[in-house]
Amino acid sequence: MRHQKSIYGALFLGLTFTFLLLAACGGESTTNGTSTGVKGNKKTNTTKQGEMPKLNEGIWRGILHLTDEQELPFNFELRWNNGKCEVDIINAEERIKVREISYNGEEVIMKMPVFNSEIRCKVNEKRMHGAWHNYAKGPDYKIDFYAVHGDKNRFFEPTTSINYVLVDGKWEVVFMTEDKKSKTDAIGEFKQDKGYLTGTFLIPTGDYRYLEGIANDTMIMLSCFDGAHAFLFKANVKEF
Repeated sequence: MRHQKSIYGALFLGLTFTFLLLAACGGESTTNGTSTGVKGNKKTNTTKQGEMPKLNEGIWRGILHLTDEQELPFNFELRWNNGKCEVDIINAEERIKVREISYNGEEVIMKMPVFNSEIRCKVNEKRMHGAWHNYAKGPDYKIDFYAVHGDKNRFFEPTTSINYVLVDGKWEVVFMTEDKKSKTDAIGEFKQDKGYLTGTFLIPTGDYRYLEGIANDTMIMLSCFDGAHAFLFKANVKEF
C-alpha cells in the first residue's frame, strides 16, 4: 500500500465541494427555467412526429446546471446502430450504456438503465437542451441539462504546463461543513497523467463512484454522472 499523505499541509478542499454535492444530489428540486427550445441553430427541425431526429455521432459534452455559477460537466458518446440511437456515458473507465432512447414528437427521452431517471430534451443535430429528471428524488426533481456535439473536454483543456499540481496517490481527506460543526473522514485515491485526473473518495458507507477531471496549476476538478448520482468536486491546492 502506498504511503498515505495528509490532507493538511498540502491539499485544501474548498467549501465549494460541500455546496455542489448537495446541489447535485440533495432532496430539493431545481427549477432554473429550462428552455423549451434549442439555442444556437437557426435550422428548422422537420423531423416527423415519432421519428427520431438525426443526431450527430461521436463525442458530446453534457452540462448539468447546478446553480447560476456552477456547472457539472460530463461526456458521452453517441452512435447509430441499425437505425437506433445509442449513448454511452463516460466516467473514467466506466461506461453507462443508455439504450432506451425515444422521441415523442417534441422531446428526445433517454431513460437511464437501472435507475429511475431520464433526460428529456429538445434537440438538433449538434445540441440538446432540457432537463435531467431523477424520479427517485421525487416527481418534480430536475436539473437543467445542455449538451453540445464535438467537445471532448470534460472541464477546460488539461494544462500542458509542467506546473500542474501533483496529487497522484492516496490522501487523508476531511469534508467539513461551512460552520465546521460536521465533518466526514475519507480517503482520496487519485491517478494522474499530467493534467488528466481520475479517482474516487472512499467513505465509511461506500465511495463516490468513478470520478474524472483535471489538475491545473492551482486546483483539481472532478465530476461523475451515471444517471443516479451527479457529483462535482473542486479543490484548491495550497502550500501551508
